[in-house]
Amino acid sequence: MGESETGLGGRAAETVKGAGYTVSSVGNAAGKPRGTTVVEYGTGERTAAEAVAKLFPGATVQPGGRGVSVVLGHDFAAANPATATTPAPGGAATTPAPLPSSISGAARSADDDPCANLSYG
Repeated sequence: MGESETGLGGRAAETVKGAGYTVSSVGNAAGKPRGTTVVEYGTGERTAAEAVAKLFPGATVQPGGRGVSVVLGHDFAAANPATATTPAPGGAATTPAPLPSSISGAARSADDDPCANLSYG
């Protein structure tokens, strides 16, 4: 990851996973931040890198390293601002969205005892 915004790499990883690819790690790229996203590839990986680059409009593809790596640039950060699932500045969590009624409708209180009022015999 070439940007310093919290959660940016995770959002990019979800984009890649959503397209059916495996993400082996998410981390910070060495060096200074980049203006545009770059997809780097190792020997024999150019076709895969070009396919991954399509997930990041404006990304460039270039040889470097092993496998396929995505180094995010300012362009990805600008197009993918923080969302409600990303921690707010200072580490405070944002309020999650309510659960769908299909889940919450079957919920019960922790005080409910399903074994109370049973009789045997």
